[in-house]
Amino acid sequence: MFTGNLEAEVERYPEFDGLEKHLLKAQIVRIAYNTVLVPNEMYVKNDETGVVEHKDMEDGPFVPPNFEAIGNPETWIHMNPNILTSGRVTNYRPSDKTEEDFEEENGKLNEIE
Repeated sequence: MFTGNLEAEVERYPEFDGLEKHLLKAQIVRIAYNTVLVPNEMYVKNDETGVVEHKDMEDGPFVPPNFEAIGNPETWIHMNPNILTSGRVTNYRPSDKTEEDFEEENGKLNEIE
């Protein structure tokens, strides 16, 4: 995929309008975005929107996980929503689509993802 020449034009499908240095930066940003993990006790994922929000501290201050819990995958959640194959974090909704039509199409798209 990469030639090592940052000034080279990118020949790939789907077409990429930019040089290899631009594609490399886009890949690095994509990887960095998807690898942000946070303690699940400090943040909570909204099931409806998929957005991770800071948890209310009504039960007291946040207590960091202990040494054993740090290695447990259940201790962590992704801070950012997943990037879809379309390059977006949510599916595009045209303004002329009704809510029902969009939900039906969105369900089909999520099955593909």
